[in-house]
Amino acid sequence: MKIKKAFIIGGLIVLITILIFLIGIQNGKKPIDYVALLFIIVGECLFFVMRGYFSIPSMLSSVAISSLSTIYLIINITFSLLFKNAFQDNISAFVIIHLVIICIFAVILFISQGIISNSNADEKCIITQKAVIDECERIANILVNNAKYEQHKSILNKIYEDIKYGDHISDYKSSEILSVLNNISNSDNEIEIDNLCNQAIQLIQDRNITVSQLKRGGF
Repeated sequence: MKIKKAFIIGGLIVLITILIFLIGIQNGKKPIDYVALLFIIVGECLFFVMRGYFSIPSMLSSVAISSLSTIYLIINITFSLLFKNAFQDNISAFVIIHLVIICIFAVILFISQGIISNSNADEKCIITQKAVIDECERIANILVNNAKYEQHKSILNKIYEDIKYGDHISDYKSSEILSVLNNISNSDNEIEIDNLCNQAIQLIQDRNITVSQLKRGGF
């Protein structure tokens, strides 16, 4: 639907551009005028193709593609309309400059997409890591409010508080903590539960100390 909409709007814009060219320059059209029209149409097509075909996985990508395509179209139209007469005796130079502009923006787009892709990958990794520790917090909260574990409520509440107010980004030992909490949920042995709670406390302390040290080190 997005591609179809972009093509429909793009087609209408190109049609309007051609009509304006035919009506606005009724007589004395020069070869440079047709070349300028061609590159304006190319710019409009590229603008709507980028809007329609490019996948937008994040707001950052959307802003980058929208900004680059808009800037390119503005430069394309401005150069074609304002400087075409200066190149009417040197059309090849006019064409070369347009091609250089296209290449420059293509390189910028390629580089920006590479940077954005890396940022998106890091963002997805962080979201995945955060989901694990969030799940730890959820299970700890359930255990605290479960009457079955009333005898261990004090230590379970400490586990919950330490997780809740600790770092939620790093994945250091978060999977191990989650595993221990799941084992607590599945155990009916009071001694085993007590040992597992102490194990969870130790893991959380190790995690908090390590994460704190990494943050002080600039990570």
